[in-house]
Parts: sequence; structure tokens; C-alpha cells
Amino acid sequence: MRSQVHPLLTEEEISACLTRITAIQAIQASPRLLSLVRYLFEETLAGRGAEVTQYTIAAECLGILNVYDADQNSLVRVHASRLRRVLKTHYEGQGSNDRLQVRLPPGSYALKFERSKDPLSLNFDVNDLPVVGLLEFKGVRLENHWRYLPMAMPEELSSLMQRQGNLKTLGPFSRRLLEAEGLDPVQLGSRYPVDFILDGSVEQLDNALVLRTRLLEGRTGMQIWSGRDDLDLERPDVAGFEDILMRRLSASIGEEGGVISRHLSSLARVKQDDMLTVYEAVLLGRMYLSDYDHQALPRVLETLRRAVRQAPYEVAPHATLAVLLSMLGMEPQWPGDPPVDEIRELAKQAMQLCPVDPWSVLAQAFAAAVHQDRKELERIGRTLDAGELDASAMLLGGVGVLMCCQKANPVLGVKLIAQAIRANPHYTRTLHVGLALVLLEARNFNAARQELDAFQYRWGLSDPLIRGAMAALDGETDTAHREWQRVLESFPSFVTDGERSLGYLWHADYILLIRHAYRNVGISVNGL
Repeated sequence: MRSQVHPLLTEEEISACLTRITAIQAIQASPRLLSLVRYLFEETLAGRGAEVTQYTIAAECLGILNVYDADQNSLVRVHASRLRRVLKTHYEGQGSNDRLQVRLPPGSYALKFERSKDPLSLNFDVNDLPVVGLLEFKGVRLENHWRYLPMAMPEELSSLMQRQGNLKTLGPFSRRLLEAEGLDPVQLGSRYPVDFILDGSVEQLDNALVLRTRLLEGRTGMQIWSGRDDLDLERPDVAGFEDILMRRLSASIGEEGGVISRHLSSLARVKQDDMLTVYEAVLLGRMYLSDYDHQALPRVLETLRRAVRQAPYEVAPHATLAVLLSMLGMEPQWPGDPPVDEIRELAKQAMQLCPVDPWSVLAQAFAAAVHQDRKELERIGRTLDAGELDASAMLLGGVGVLMCCQKANPVLGVKLIAQAIRANPHYTRTLHVGLALVLLEARNFNAARQELDAFQYRWGLSDPLIRGAMAALDGETDTAHREWQRVLESFPSFVTDGERSLGYLWHADYILLIRHAYRNVGISVNGL
């Protein structure tokens, strides 16, 4: 029977692993270590491993029935550290040939299983994942049992992060102890190896809990994202809030295309291709979608294709490569057409691996766009709008832009973009291109220019092409010619390849409108 913790492991294999671990002399000699190992295995086999925290271990495993204060009582942390050391020593020595090995990652109480020839873990290194430092939340006017929520919240969020598997956590850190060290919490990254800092507060107001959260850049302490959520005390869905918050934070941090860790992306740039982990390959691909470094594109594509071969059961490389290949039509330095059959197959594989993964759905949407399957694209948009998927800002915005560009219900596309901007105001600027196209067709040129100003990518193709078309329709001949020259500077072959390139992601009506606009000022484009 396949286990809930790993699709390629059976419960029998995990039980056999437990037998080997409990036979280790250092564990047999310590009743509490033995109890901890059995508890963690039991929770893992029941599918609850990611939900284990210091508090559940204290109450359910160690028998501490009173309120457990993690700041004052380090019993759980001490025994977890001992277990990590024992496992490390075992697998470096007597257990080095064990095909199935179990580890307890730092900052987590969820067991991680690895096999020496396991394609799911091939080339992955947990040390390469972004690290989030969790601060104990502030409590404001909290009564009754809600007084313990600021301490429990970061613990629970840590479990959710570990469950996602694309982030590492450090902490939670006690505000009181940090201040005793003379360290402002927002300066956490100056002393501890964190890429990001999650800070928050819980305030009780009448019949509601107000939860405020913010994400800070670890090195500088600068705010990346902030948000507020109200929880009805009569029906407090704390678990639902935590899950929504984690998806939002994950999108901001970079797992779904938001702010990407600078030092990790820099590392991926300079490492040899055969030394890159699968995660770094995915990071390179998603970094291209942020900075459009054309010279790096051939390497990015080859690296992602290698990652697909190395990790055939991982969603991230399949979906990322599908999205990137879909955009090749608008890449001025890439010869030929996007490989539409490869895009379709990659998106199909990503959906089979995990149909609820945001990047799988986005890859499916891009595949529909390049094949001009507007009905499928609209179906995906309606699914997101109906809330059938827990959609992140990345997914809402990406599908919304594609719906606008393909005219697959642009009204709904604009609605999805608005939801994406509300969910993450710092989200990627490409949202504004879709809105600019819709406003161009509506002849609302002032609003379209405002969207292009927010786009802030004037050295690409879309900005000068749309600005020039609006100037031409307004009779501003000189401005239209200047913008046209900018188009040719960024895409020299656009005169002959324009319609082919735009046609993959832009509806023919937009192309026709732009063609007529430029003809009004004497610019004839064979490619349009």
C-alpha cells in the first residue's frame, strides 16, 4: 500500500525503517527519544507529519499537560536536536548503506524520507531553498485562550511551510529574547541566515480577531508585502486563515513567481550547468520571466530540459518550462516558432503530477493560449473565479493576462487581474500589458498609458508597440514613428515576423487594430 508521505514508498517500507531506527543503541537507551521517534513515525504514517509542532509533541508525546511555554522550556527542542544528531551519525556510519533513510530537517518536526535512487529527490539540496525567519507574533488585547495564539501561530505556519517543501524556516524567534540580545526583530537577517522575515500581530476587536502580517527582506529589513485578515470569533477558521496566508506568502517569496531570493539566483547564474540542482534550474527559468535576460535564454532552456529528465516526477521543471516556451514567440533573439507540441505535453504532464499546483494550472493556460483554445482558457478562468482552486496572485494574474490577450472573456480577465493585484500589490508588472491591450481596443488611451507606465519595461516589445499605435490613432505622427523605431531596436525582425510572433499570445483583433493604426501614419508592416 502506497503511503501518504511519499508516492514511491509503501507503508511496509516505512515501518521497516522504524524498526531499524528504534534499534539504534542511542535511541534504545533513552525512553524519551524512543517515544519521540515512535510518535513522529505514527503521525507521519497517519498523514499528519506536517502538523506536528513543539506543542503537540509536549502534550501528546512527552505528557506535558500544562500550557507549554517554548521560551521557558526547551525540552522538545533539546530532544529533537538529539534525534537529528543520532540520525546523522547513524547514516554516516552503520546505516550508510540503508536504501531508505529518514531525517528530521532543522526547524521542522516532520520526518523526511529519502532513497539513494529516488527520482523525486535527485539533485535536490535543502540548503538551496529560501530560508524564512519566523517571528513570534505580537498580541494586542487578547483574552482567554486567544492569548496563546501569537506563540502558536508561527509554529503552525512553520509546519505549513515544511509541508510545501519549497521553503526552509528558522525559528520561531521570541521577541523578548531577541530584544535581550539587543536585536531589533526586523534586523534578524544581520545575525541569522534568513532570506526573509515573517512578522505579524494578532489583535482582538469586539467579535473579531485582526491578523496583520508582513514579509520583510532578510538582509535589509525592507517590507516586501503586508496584509490584514479579519477572523470572526463566532466561527474562527484559524486553519483556513493559515493556509491562505501561507499561499500568499509563498507567492511573494518566489515559489510561484514573486520576489526571488537574490543570492540564490546569483548563485544559479554562475554555477556550472552540471552542478545545478533541479531547484536552481527552476529558479533560473523563473528568473528569466522576471528579468528577460535574453543572452541567458539558451542556457535556461537546456537547464530546464535537463531538470525535466532528472526529476520526471517533479511538477516545477515541467510547468516552468511549458510557460517559458510559450513566450518564445515574442522573444526577438529566438529563431523559429514556439514548440507547441512540447508545450502541450509538458503542461499535460504537470497536470497529471499535481492538478492543483498553481504552476500546473498556469502551464495549462499557456498551452491553451499558444494553441488558441480560447474555450479552454475561459474554462480555467471561470474555475479560478468560482473559487474551485485556491488561487495565488501569480495564478490569478497570469490567467487574467492570457484571457485579456486572447480575448477569451476579457471582462473576466480584468476581474482576475484586479483580484491578483489586491492579493499582492507587489506582483509582477506583466499584469499591466493585458489591461493596456483591453484599454487600447476601448480607445481609453489615457488609462492604457497609465497601465504601461506601471508596466515599467520600456525596453521590450509590448510597451513601444502599444504606445506607438495609440499615438498613431491620435494623429501624433512623430511620436508614433519614435515608438516604432523602439520596436525595431528591440525586435529587428518584427517587420516580417510580427504577426507570427504576436499571434501566439495576442488575439488577431489586436493585431489588426495595431496594423491599421500604423498605416495611418505611413508605416507599413508586412509582418502585421
